[in-house]
Amino acid sequence: MTESFRCDVLIVGAGITAALVAERLTRQGRQVVVIDRELPSLGSTVASTAMLLWEIDRPLLELTQLYGFEKAIRCYRASHGATRALMSLVAHHGIPCEMRPRLSLYLAVGDSPKLINDEYAVRSRADLPSHLLDYARLLQRFTVGRAAAILSSDAADADPVRLTRGLLGISVKRGARLLNADAIAFDSARSGVTVGLEGGLSVEARDVVLCDRLCDAGHCATQSPKTSVQLGDSNGPAATQSLA
Repeated sequence: MTESFRCDVLIVGAGITAALVAERLTRQGRQVVVIDRELPSLGSTVASTAMLLWEIDRPLLELTQLYGFEKAIRCYRASHGATRALMSLVAHHGIPCEMRPRLSLYLAVGDSPKLINDEYAVRSRADLPSHLLDYARLLQRFTVGRAAAILSSDAADADPVRLTRGLLGISVKRGARLLNADAIAFDSARSGVTVGLEGGLSVEARDVVLCDRLCDAGHCATQSPKTSVQLGDSNGPAATQSLA
């Protein structure tokens, strides 16, 4: 970069989250610029577990108790739909990221199957793709000795680096710009956000999306942008694993 500029949407970070956001926004026709101090995908993306799971951090049963069934199931259905949509997107564009369908196994913690049984009951009510395994069937199929488990389909895994680069490549073909730059300051106003870059240059953007862990930790923000959107990631009754 040799001069300051303006854009519609500035995405700070070039990892998997930024790549997903850039693909979606360019698909909508937005003018997008992605900046990162490192090469794309070389931050926390490299350390990703590579598992694509629609089961979110809090069990559906816990969300139902907190917010009611209808609101809780909206969260789970949105996550399930997003997972299936990403798999379809990869297939549609032929992104070479070794994406493979997987099963997920949601394991009981402790000696009692009650919480798993209760979780399965609300998932069945929501018509989610899950099946209950008791101790005997779990041990026979997976040689895992737990009180019970929920086996679910529509999970996947993939190479996160190749997926990130593939998605960014699609966005660049649609007109997005991918630049090496380090955001160090934000100044928000009613009309947008000015992002200060290392070296004295700046970017004026209508919207800013922070997809950088150091930005989340306050490394690059002297003033939080009022118009920006931060995208991110309870221990429940179980642990989740991705299975071939």
